Amino acid sequence: MSTTALSDIPCQRLECDDNFTRKRSHPNDGCRRAKDIVIVVVVVVAVGALILALVSLAKPGHFEVEYEQEFNGPGFPWSKDKIWTFAIGHYGINREYLDEATGTIKGYNVDIINAVCKIANKNCELVYDDFARCWMSVAGERAKGGEGLLGGWYDACTGWGITYDRSRSFSFTKPYSKLAGVGIYVSNTTTNFDWTNLRGRTIGFMNGFSSDEHCLARYADDLIQGSKLSASAGQIVYYTSLEELVAAVIDGNVDAAFCYAEPQLGQLKLLTASSFPNRCALGGFGMMARKDNPTFVTWWNDAFDKLVNTAEYRMICRDLKEAHGHMPGQNPEDVCL
Repeated sequence: MSTTALSDIPCQRLECDDNFTRKRSHPNDGCRRAKDIVIVVVVVVAVGALILALVSLAKPGHFEVEYEQEFNGPGFPWSKDKIWTFAIGHYGINREYLDEATGTIKGYNVDIINAVCKIANKNCELVYDDFARCWMSVAGERAKGGEGLLGGWYDACTGWGITYDRSRSFSFTKPYSKLAGVGIYVSNTTTNFDWTNLRGRTIGFMNGFSSDEHCLARYADDLIQGSKLSASAGQIVYYTSLEELVAAVIDGNVDAAFCYAEPQLGQLKLLTASSFPNRCALGGFGMMARKDNPTFVTWWNDAFDKLVNTAEYRMICRDLKEAHGHMPGQNPEDVCL
């Protein structure tokens, strides 16, 4: 691009036609006038370009993106390159645990995800996160969806049972494991504890579990007096890990725990019988997703139905003891469908 200044342009290049009349006392007026015109044009063009640039910046961007689509059923398109993300935690049991050697989460839940995604031909990744970002409990309040799943940080949360409360906020896949039992646990040194009457007792719960204060209250009419606890009276305490809950019972920080029959609670004494009904969940454990994500639920259920009747699923169940048996947990017959 030429950088010649206007002052360097020979006057004859800016001369007007010979018919242009000049005053003899100012022989260069025509030259100056032509230069002025050029300057005005340049300024106008520059201002116009600046205005256009500002307007384009002020408008929200609009991009036309082309991508290939596949259809796995009517009305459900998705990109072949989409990565489906699933939140998962660390229970320290054979269904879900942190393998210190590899730094990865392993267990039955992970094996199920890998197999289902393989059958569905989907790109899937696990995202480690706190359970409370999927579903959280606050003493004295209704449990509610966590910011992670509600905020779209991932497509689904792994290993959640369907409940009345959760089904108001989220959708669920078909369960891929059986529903576990619930019960009331106390310290092994505790005697004369009447679990049928919890008046004045302080009870510990797991944050996010469906075995919460609201589930316990469902036993008030026929099995447990005083099971509708008071948060204002300090009867309700939530813990973020099973280890913390067990320690609270042993140390006497709470009188008892109400929880699912997880292996860590083997350090405590179970007071309720094996026939004690589970009123906390409507079904077994599966994947929990937002209600605006029916595509995921559809392809997951289709693929899981194909998996259940295969030798691969039977191997996954055997691996509960063979590959993951070094971790505490339930037997295959207590987990697998």
